[in-house]
Amino acid sequence: MTEARRSVLPEPSDGHHPGLILDRYLENTDDSGRSKATLYAHAIDAIKSDDLRKLYKAAWERIKAAMVPGTLLLHFKYDSASKLIVGLGGQNVLEAGLALHRTYGVPWLLGSALKGLAAHVAHQIWGGNDEAWRVGGEKHAVLFGSSSSEHAESAGGLVEFHDGLPKPGSIHLFEDVLTPHHSAWNTSTDEKIVRATDFDSPVPVSFLAFQAQFMLAVSKRDPRLPDIWLKHAEQLLKFGLTTPGWGIGAKTNAGDGLLAFDKTEVVELPQAPAAAAIASQPEGKTVEPPEANLNPKQFREGQSISVTLKAKTSSGNWRAVVEGSTQEIVIRQLDMQKIKNPKEGQLLKFRFLKSPDNWTKLELLYLKS
Repeated sequence: MTEARRSVLPEPSDGHHPGLILDRYLENTDDSGRSKATLYAHAIDAIKSDDLRKLYKAAWERIKAAMVPGTLLLHFKYDSASKLIVGLGGQNVLEAGLALHRTYGVPWLLGSALKGLAAHVAHQIWGGNDEAWRVGGEKHAVLFGSSSSEHAESAGGLVEFHDGLPKPGSIHLFEDVLTPHHSAWNTSTDEKIVRATDFDSPVPVSFLAFQAQFMLAVSKRDPRLPDIWLKHAEQLLKFGLTTPGWGIGAKTNAGDGLLAFDKTEVVELPQAPAAAAIASQPEGKTVEPPEANLNPKQFREGQSISVTLKAKTSSGNWRAVVEGSTQEIVIRQLDMQKIKNPKEGQLLKFRFLKSPDNWTKLELLYLKS
């Protein structure tokens, strides 16, 4: 039955999802290891496919655009002397695994793993000088959470550590080899101790590793939280991911699991349409903000105001500044009909009349040239 099903499955070489290839396309293995090597080769080819790159790039840009304003985005580059081995002991059909995104099949850094790394740095490094940063301490509980009833308000931590996603086009997946020389001794227990000897045979174990540039994000769970807590999270992650002997994933003692810090970016509020239009114009050119009708609720019927004409708009209306303030209003052509030659800097006085439409009608009371 297995052979019958496999005969109708497409070749893994046609796949675009490395995770699916590794989980579902392993053929019957033998001692030669050729099936495993072939499977790894197909997964490496899949990560380079144009279809996956286009799909993942669109998804990555959507995820970045959906970040809440105030979120810190930490950008990391490759560390040329280090590789990432994440999920090595995870559930998989081979003896060595790799953490791959279930939807897109790209390697990723789980937010829980990043949070754990930052919490470990806080406890070991910062906690040496300040007890509040040790596990159970007040500062540690605010940032990472606590199961203690004393810190019930921050049980899960007040800072969110998002999953780390590699930047599109930066992923380099490759096969690496680990060679334990004393496998029996490494796996011995107290009940059955096996001594390491010179007669032990090295057993090479191949696995997948990768290098990539990453965007990591930390945000507030509670908007009232001071910004300094996000800066703490940033500093802890930077230390943990760039300091030799630390890192994320496997073989950190051998120098793996490290990245190189690039820059920090803060997610800003979306630009208003008018501001975005002005920012996109070539230098030396200006764009008029959209004209806003006078708000009838802003002024009372019968109220009089004095204004100074500022500039004529492209539609023939006039922008004016209300005397005694910096507030601008728009006076439409219909209300300027009694003024023969209006010019910038001219002082006018109007009275507001009731209007059935969205515009507030104005009656000219006074004109000073």
